[in-house]
Amino acid sequence: MGTVVISTSDYIKFANQHLLDRSTYCLFPSLPTERLLACWKLLRTILLQHGKLHKFRTGTHLSDIARYILQLEPTDPSNPKLSVGQFYLLMKVHKKELAGRPIISCINTMTYYASKYIDRIVQPLMKQLSSYITSSHHLLFELEVKKHRFPPDCWILCADIDSLYPNIPTKEGVLFFKSALLRYNNNDQFFPTKDIDFICNLLRWVLENNYFSFGDQYYHQINGTAMGTPVAVVYACLVLDEVEFKAFQTLDFRPLFFKRFIDDILSINSTRDQCERLLSAICSILTTIKSTSFTISDQHGVFLDIELYKGSEFISSGIFSFKLYQKPQNKYLYLSPLSHHSPHVFTAWITSEVNRYCLLNSEHSDFVSICMSFKQRLMDRGYKEPFIEEQFRKGSTRNVLLNHLVEHFSKSDQHSSSLNTTNRPPIVFKTKYNTLVKYLKLHDCLQVPNYLSQHQVFSSIFDRNHPIICFSNHRNLRSLLCKARKTLHTHNSSYPPNDDSQTSSSSL
Repeated sequence: MGTVVISTSDYIKFANQHLLDRSTYCLFPSLPTERLLACWKLLRTILLQHGKLHKFRTGTHLSDIARYILQLEPTDPSNPKLSVGQFYLLMKVHKKELAGRPIISCINTMTYYASKYIDRIVQPLMKQLSSYITSSHHLLFELEVKKHRFPPDCWILCADIDSLYPNIPTKEGVLFFKSALLRYNNNDQFFPTKDIDFICNLLRWVLENNYFSFGDQYYHQINGTAMGTPVAVVYACLVLDEVEFKAFQTLDFRPLFFKRFIDDILSINSTRDQCERLLSAICSILTTIKSTSFTISDQHGVFLDIELYKGSEFISSGIFSFKLYQKPQNKYLYLSPLSHHSPHVFTAWITSEVNRYCLLNSEHSDFVSICMSFKQRLMDRGYKEPFIEEQFRKGSTRNVLLNHLVEHFSKSDQHSSSLNTTNRPPIVFKTKYNTLVKYLKLHDCLQVPNYLSQHQVFSSIFDRNHPIICFSNHRNLRSLLCKARKTLHTHNSSYPPNDDSQTSSSSL
């Protein structure tokens, strides 16, 4: 929703609301060097026990997996270079009471590459989850494009799991994760079954050794999952999938439709009682998994950024209608037309937003209404009306957008064992943008000559008219202002400065 500016003292106060929870975080007066070195030794032991440390059983050369996971291991015992994560908050201004979402940046820390390795191994399995969904576009594809029909008296449950990541107990979470792997990895489809113990032991090591700093103090997360480690999402999704699997076994019915995006649940059931029983069953499997934010309605429900409802034709067709949902707290602080961006950026994002409105509003009247509001908001930001209308005219029709949706998700559902020409990565030309670039005519400069595009060897490489051109921006004012977060870590988090004029910024 934008950049949040908050006084440093308040920022530290919100951070301490999390960090003072001794059931989740353990405080250290200084960098726990001995503990961190012991963690590295334990990691080597895990790799050795599962035969992943050395390339050959009798050799001393590290395997490819070990070299990847151990690439930040200290090499000088007398002066080890140890780094821990950085704790920060994303302020949740859309909540009734201002709060902070705790994030621990684990990039280039002890657990980072082990966590990244597990994520890469398990990520392909995600599509096998029965409740798997990637976006509101995916939901539109499942319900409207596939013409999923429902009885006229069905009920809609929309629920949000409370603080999912820190509320997954590590011991039970790893067991649930392992059980889900065993259920979905049939016939070694994704990885050898014998590697599941190694993956789970490595995961436990990642979860149990999350050390980080805030200010001049160091902490160890002793429970839950750190938001910021690469494996967090796939771990949470598989744990919740196992929770759902066990919950469904306790019920004498099945939902008419059930999808989940990480911690957001959408379920369509025959009766209100089934909605209540389903949510109660999910929250009964693990005592720490609760949902206090949910809605049950026989008319409509909000999931991600869309509202599905029973439109005028629902009784005859059984297919839900859709319209875009925008939070009441949204300030619509769009990119200013005076911003130093490439001209195509302004045209592209406005047209893309119009296309999104067109796709997510199944009723034309809803689309027209939100476009009128969008136009006024753009004018309030300084855009000229003729420019806005020109971009609006570039938008596609809903049928065209739905066809693109079909092509996208149909291709993603197809599994190809070998790469073909359409799967080859494109050739990309990247450069810094400035006002002179638009006069260089880069598209013409990078045009592939005919003798290359038609050559029997090079034609397989240059099979496009020209490479994709992309730009990166120079450092802007926001990147300079956000240094305040780094400056904060030079202060002691227990003793906030008295000057409330000092500020810290965070992005949502």
